[in-house]
Amino acid sequence: MTLSKRNFQNNYQDFTLERCPECGSPLVFCENELVCKNCGLVVFTNSVDMSRSLPHFSSLDAPNFLSHLGSCMDLHASEDPYLHHLNRIGATWLRVGKISRNLYYLSFLHRLGDHLNVSKSTLNLAVSLFLNVISRKKIRRKEMYYALAAYSIVLASRIISKNLPLPLSHVLTVSKSLGYEVRGRDILRASSLFQELMKPTYPSSEGFIYLILMKLSTQIDFSSLQKMGFKEKSSFIKAVAEESLQLLSVLRKYRGGRNPSIFSGAIIYAALKVLYRDKRPPISQRKIAECIGVAEYSIREVFEGIWRLLTELEVHKP
Repeated sequence: MTLSKRNFQNNYQDFTLERCPECGSPLVFCENELVCKNCGLVVFTNSVDMSRSLPHFSSLDAPNFLSHLGSCMDLHASEDPYLHHLNRIGATWLRVGKISRNLYYLSFLHRLGDHLNVSKSTLNLAVSLFLNVISRKKIRRKEMYYALAAYSIVLASRIISKNLPLPLSHVLTVSKSLGYEVRGRDILRASSLFQELMKPTYPSSEGFIYLILMKLSTQIDFSSLQKMGFKEKSSFIKAVAEESLQLLSVLRKYRGGRNPSIFSGAIIYAALKVLYRDKRPPISQRKIAECIGVAEYSIREVFEGIWRLLTELEVHKP
């Protein structure tokens, strides 16, 4: 028997003991060491059989020395998904620039996006915008990071034409409900930082009209449309869109500084009133306001001004 094999057998006897060699008390496993429960004697520290205490290490020919995590000889097949998850975390760590604090801000951004029901493409664009601005600008205050994350979602929703622009007041309310206090002045500072880095393009008024109508199409009762002579929802949406675009061409120069989404919603309701002069429109001002995310009186005030102006221009005669 060689010397190395004899030493191996002696070590095997050491770390397979169940009683303390000094006082005979039972041994406990603590921090990769066999320690006596009463006297505190450390029996063995270097080579401890980990197959029982750590089930994610499989001892192929016990005793086995503890090796690094992820070794093909030590990692059990059932733990492959966990290793894959660790690799994904490591890749995310590298993408955010090895700054652990950014992970908290990205987590807030994803939670805020989920509560605002934005699309996946919008959320991915918001993450890209957020990482772009924090890599170019030096931000000192923690609150400013949350404001940048919140405004990146607002900006992404304006750039991508699949979403209606999110009101800043609604974003602040949702952020507060999640436990993050984002102030309005920080949002304004965040908007100025983004304007220095990029020049975003926003949807046109025609785009707002189509977006609102497509979102409203899921809330319309089809039976009410059949009574009015429409066989399909698409024909109804097409008729309202054509009338809305005609009114928009007349009212474009009178819009002033009104909110584009509210202005488009009021034009849609005015088009419904023109199409259904003596009947009740299938879409109310309340539904349009809920679709846009504003108060009902905002749509009502703009609609009254539009209706009065159309009467003066003799486009509509009551």
